[in-house]
Amino acid sequence: MILDIKMDSKSVCLYARVSSREQDREGYSIDAQLKSCREYAIAHDLKILKEFVDIESAKEFGRKKFGELTDYLIKNPEVGIICEKVDRLYRNLKDYLIVDDLKRDLIFVKENTVYTPEAKAGEKLMHGIKVLMARNYIDNLSDEIKKGLYEKFSQGGYPRRAPLGYFNDKNTRTIEINPKTTPHVIKFFEWYATGRYSLDNMSHILYADGLRGNTGVRIMKSALHKTLQETFYYGLMQYNGMSKIGNHKPIISKQLWDQANDMLNNRTKSKKIKHDFALKGTLKCFSCGLYITAEIQRGHVYYRCTHSKPCPEKKYVREEVLSLEIENILADLEMDEEFVQLMIRATKEANHEELKYNLNSVENLNTQHERLKKKLSKLVDSHLDGKIPDDLYDIKREELSKEKAEVELQLSNHNQAHEVTFEQLEKVLKVAQQARRLFKVGDIKTKQTLLSLISSNIYIHDGKIASYQLNPVFSYLMKGAKTPENINLSGREDSNLRPLLPKSSALAN
Repeated sequence: MILDIKMDSKSVCLYARVSSREQDREGYSIDAQLKSCREYAIAHDLKILKEFVDIESAKEFGRKKFGELTDYLIKNPEVGIICEKVDRLYRNLKDYLIVDDLKRDLIFVKENTVYTPEAKAGEKLMHGIKVLMARNYIDNLSDEIKKGLYEKFSQGGYPRRAPLGYFNDKNTRTIEINPKTTPHVIKFFEWYATGRYSLDNMSHILYADGLRGNTGVRIMKSALHKTLQETFYYGLMQYNGMSKIGNHKPIISKQLWDQANDMLNNRTKSKKIKHDFALKGTLKCFSCGLYITAEIQRGHVYYRCTHSKPCPEKKYVREEVLSLEIENILADLEMDEEFVQLMIRATKEANHEELKYNLNSVENLNTQHERLKKKLSKLVDSHLDGKIPDDLYDIKREELSKEKAEVELQLSNHNQAHEVTFEQLEKVLKVAQQARRLFKVGDIKTKQTLLSLISSNIYIHDGKIASYQLNPVFSYLMKGAKTPENINLSGREDSNLRPLLPKSSALAN
């Protein structure tokens, strides 16, 4: 039975979504979502005014139909939303904040749940955790894709687009020499290594010789600069800080590459960073919004506005002063054991519901995998019986094989992506409990890492912290730790990216 909650909205908009056009073609449930929501509306005497369907990735903010939905709701304040599941409505925190601002009744049919603006604190906590876990599920899927790319790299394959002079062979999934462009690349290295040509000269020479970029235009100086630095040409692959000799065929020698890069480095000597600062990249000026810069004077680190545009802020502030204020902010993240256990119980329940959905996806993928195996088997039998000509057989076999490989990859991702959710919550709680101590005794890198995890956009005014933004998970933790009996999961105050007016306390949040 659905929760017995009185809803203000008798008129609703229906929203449905699948994560990609491929999933829609494979029958991943748009029709099922629409059907279940329509049946629910009829059974509960609700009127569906409009239906909005998105068939695109929800990982990036800005889904077209979702935007149309929110625009419609702004103009119609008495209309609620009906959707199959939480992760169908929003799969990132920005979408969640937009919907939360609308203050509408939300109906999630498959989860048997209704949320109203007057929902209890515990229900809001559960709702917020489900949103965070939906975001986490996408991140885990992304992690599994990255694992596949790292595995390809470890076996000598290149997990990126082939550089100029090569091409990606889709059939063999390898990188091969492009006979049309390789001679130009070799010529480029040889000529530039002589020191008689600039990159701008070479851009025009190569264009005159017939070399074109992917769009058919001249390859510009900046692109040639990157080409010179690409070690792939002499056989060494580089990927995310790792190096390995690849399976591809080199087109120049290491000696020629060194000669060309020596010439490049002699022409463009880069400046070296002399100092590193613990609070860099997180402090902004309250008055103008620009990042704060740091400098060393008389043995102390001072922070000030860059004044890249007119700004009234003139005061310098020592790092020790700001660090003490940040320690006080981090102290607020420390929670009592009762609240920690509440978070763990709530996450276990949300994790169980998400796991059921994940298992359902795996079941659908297994069904599709078996269907493709049968199709391939029938295709082979028909070919052996002479019912299908060779050319048509090759085309269909390649199509089915690729589709089968894609399904197998999705199965692998689903089977592994959900395993670390609960472990990550425990890590977040441990970081929150130890954040102040780690920041106080840690070195520069430790402090930078902590601030990047917990907070961003700390605004400085008159030598003090005027306002700050906690990253969403820690924002929820702080609010819950302070007032667990009245948790508000909207996150609006801490998630506002614009400077807040300074309060009397230096630790405004």
